[in-house]
Amino acid sequence: MATTFDAALGNYNPGDDTFWGPGLGAWPVRYRPVATTFWRLVDRYTPTAVLTFTRSGPGQAWEFETAVRNNQNLGPNNRWALLDNGSSGSSGLPFIGGEPADPARAPGRPNAGLYPAYPFPPDLTYYVSTEERPDEGVLAINPESLSLQRAIKFALINAFPQGIVPAESQMGISPDNFVSAYVGYLAVWYQRSRPSTCRIAFHTHVCFGITLPICKEAFRLQLQLTIERLNS
Repeated sequence: MATTFDAALGNYNPGDDTFWGPGLGAWPVRYRPVATTFWRLVDRYTPTAVLTFTRSGPGQAWEFETAVRNNQNLGPNNRWALLDNGSSGSSGLPFIGGEPADPARAPGRPNAGLYPAYPFPPDLTYYVSTEERPDEGVLAINPESLSLQRAIKFALINAFPQGIVPAESQMGISPDNFVSAYVGYLAVWYQRSRPSTCRIAFHTHVCFGITLPICKEAFRLQLQLTIERLNS
């Protein structure tokens, strides 16, 4: 799933993270539509792998996220950035795990039968990253996903020695997290909740300095190596 952006947005202003907006089409870049669509799709297809991608900053880095964070979601120490400067009210934040509208609370999903609990993270089945304990809610990707990331990393270095700089990082180190960190968490959370059917899940950040032709080929290579791993 993906959103689209007006061509004028290509004139990115460094440091202005609000410039791009929520995008156009059926899947705007907002927490709640992303989560609702994500859980509907994984229920429908029962994927064996979930790869999520979002834009990153300037440069040529193709960043593999090795861990994600289950962040506090309510109160003065909320660790998710409020989208649209709060104009969309509660919809500008992720769902609180266990609230009636939480799609992860539906039968068969990981928050089923659970209710909101302080400090109100999206995922009620794991530790929570708070202002006081930011590292407590770090969820590392599983070993097979990490092994695949590193295989893709070396393949990208060989295929694009001048056009891409493969790197590893941990999602959500900044206290202001955005939908990139959220959709990455959804992927890893899903794999953790379905280890018998989903083998691989991780997020990739793609920087602006990578040309579109190289992005397409790098994505194709990443998808090809993922399929080969699943078939092995």
